[in-house]
Amino acid sequence: MDMDAAYKEQKHEAKRNKILDGLLRLLHEKSGTPISVSELARSLGIAKGGLYHYFPTIDHAFARLVEREYGKAIDAVRATLATMESETPLDKLANIATTYIQALPHSSALDRLLHQDAYAHIHQQSMVFITRELGEVVRTVIAEGTADNSFTCPDPHATAFVVVGALAFLGDAHLFNTSTDRRKALIHETLRLSELALGIPIGSLTS
Repeated sequence: MDMDAAYKEQKHEAKRNKILDGLLRLLHEKSGTPISVSELARSLGIAKGGLYHYFPTIDHAFARLVEREYGKAIDAVRATLATMESETPLDKLANIATTYIQALPHSSALDRLLHQDAYAHIHQQSMVFITRELGEVVRTVIAEGTADNSFTCPDPHATAFVVVGALAFLGDAHLFNTSTDRRKALIHETLRLSELALGIPIGSLTS
């Protein structure tokens, strides 16, 4: 990519992020209720046609907003792991969940949006995004532990994606409708099964 094209792409991305910032603000103002293209364009002071130049549909904008906000939490995990090069794979694995949870977006409006029936498809996309991106991070750590015999795992990819997918689903208070204590018990059991799958002592991840 030449410098001119790179500059144009940078400007385009900056504008997309500005629109997403406006969308997030509007979600808070409307308490997570559905937002139309007209409302978003009006709040940003741009024409609807200008908005479509950056996002083909309002749903596409919502999906990108979710990926951006949850992507920040996954990036925080990557950044933390980058500082743990001398730590053991088990220490890294145990740190992932803590870092991810602490870095999750604290937007009740975004959360309410994801759990509206009208946006169920975006919620599903977000679950796929989290499982894919965070699953790849976990896979890397499990593969490292398998290589140095910290773990005994025949398929790091499958194990990582099963664990992350299960935790993303069971940890969703809206999607998996159960009591907080019951949900914690299910998450604890998922981690215990993960310990068995990795061949590490019970309590390594759940203590």
